[in-house]
Amino acid sequence: MENILKLINMVLSESNALAQYIKPKNMKSNLHLILIVFLGMFSCQPEPLEIRIPPKPEPEPDSLLIWKVPLHKDTVNTCSIKNVTLYQDRVVTSVSEPFLGNNNETLLCFDTTGTLQWWWQDYEPYHKLLSISDEGSIGKYFYFTTWLQNFCIDITTGEEVWRFIPEAGEPCISSNNADKVIKTITYYSPTPRSDSTAIFVSNIEDGNFEEVFKIVKTKGDGIGIPNVSTYFNDSGEEILVFQNNTLYMPTDYKEVIDLYSYNLTKRELMWKVENISELSWNMDIPQIDDNNIYFATKYRMFSFDKKTGEKNWERLMPHDFQGSNYLLYKDLLITNLDNGDLIAISKHNGETVWHNKRLSACCVKLRIYDDKIYFGNGDLFIVEATTGKVLHRYRSPSRREPGRSNAFFLDAIAVDVENERMYTTDSYYLMCIKHPKL
Repeated sequence: MENILKLINMVLSESNALAQYIKPKNMKSNLHLILIVFLGMFSCQPEPLEIRIPPKPEPEPDSLLIWKVPLHKDTVNTCSIKNVTLYQDRVVTSVSEPFLGNNNETLLCFDTTGTLQWWWQDYEPYHKLLSISDEGSIGKYFYFTTWLQNFCIDITTGEEVWRFIPEAGEPCISSNNADKVIKTITYYSPTPRSDSTAIFVSNIEDGNFEEVFKIVKTKGDGIGIPNVSTYFNDSGEEILVFQNNTLYMPTDYKEVIDLYSYNLTKRELMWKVENISELSWNMDIPQIDDNNIYFATKYRMFSFDKKTGEKNWERLMPHDFQGSNYLLYKDLLITNLDNGDLIAISKHNGETVWHNKRLSACCVKLRIYDDKIYFGNGDLFIVEATTGKVLHRYRSPSRREPGRSNAFFLDAIAVDVENERMYTTDSYYLMCIKHPKL
């Protein structure tokens, strides 16, 4: 009995609630209650819990992925993807292998089932295929620019049609969306500089370029015309719109930008707007509608009357956007700023219509299909063009695979609207993705 009372006192000392309830004078009358509590503590233990470790979840099947093709024979390594472009029933991209110590670029062409049709790497060894950002097509002819060369390839066969290698400068190439290609040459460090820059025009089939316009340098250290925009006026005459950049360096680094409108049919200058900016230029070509030309520098957007060159408005943007393209969509000019903001301004007065902060990224390639903006910024985004609202966000299914947490969508999205398919890459695979129902 003494041992039991000692145990009871130990229990009571550990339980303030019981100690307050049971008084010494009530010990006998409540001894049976204490015994019940004490014995229950040792004889009525609950059954042990059954701890179940859930199995590792299996990846959910991706309902949108139609097919994927590895872009490297060793898919443990990533590839550097430059662009993805859809031409008729061909998907074209270029890849490099920097993580293997091999910076050679390869141009790849697949059909829409993911079957490789041809690959191309026939550039000069010292002229790396750094980009196909100037790419375009006229019929079956696919043209593009490397760092120091222009090429035209038959997209159905992969055979080279022509190439152009300038003696100096960096060539750019664009088209008039009919049957002509337009070539220009810029002169910036580290390429040798020239005392002039010019525009050359050729039919797409032969690559026999004719010089149609030339600017002779009168001041500065570098001079150059990047890519050219074109349109046809009411009389059916072809008009070229372009900028010329004069570079001053090294002591007073600045770029003086002039904007030109040139009648190619009549071979005469229509107008010139001088010294638009002394900062730097935007890499994209001017955008043109029925009445106006929209032009960008590093920090500003402009609207000019396309017949007279008279300025309609000028807008300082919230951040620079030198490396980003800008799109003309209905009444909007849409761009991604270099700090990652996606913004749309009115083409009528330059005022902000919507501003989606930190949605995009510097230099992301924007494309518009069927009233929607498409781009890759880690994930694949589809954004409503009129409001900036995110309609869909798609993460690469490769990120669920071991060792591929860095599988990101980082460049342009090619969209086949009719067949509801999207084509892009995630640094490991070229993918065909079903367009979601929005």
